[in-house]
Amino acid sequence: MRDKQSPYNHGGGKVEYTGQTTIEPGAFKYDSPCPPSGKHTYAWTVTAKNKKEIGKAKAQKNILSSFSL
Repeated sequence: MRDKQSPYNHGGGKVEYTGQTTIEPGAFKYDSPCPPSGKHTYAWTVTAKNKKEIGKAKAQKNILSSFSL
């Protein structure tokens, strides 16, 4: 996941596909969206590979900060 307004690294990782239908909890580190202020756009990308790229899915969502001072 990438925050388009911030350089903060939310994590991610790789999970080898071995026929499973779910990704086990803890398979990779991830910090959920947490904009410090204003509106931030978060983009998610999932890529399937089998020695070469065979598919890609992308999504993005605008999230408003819930923090108030």
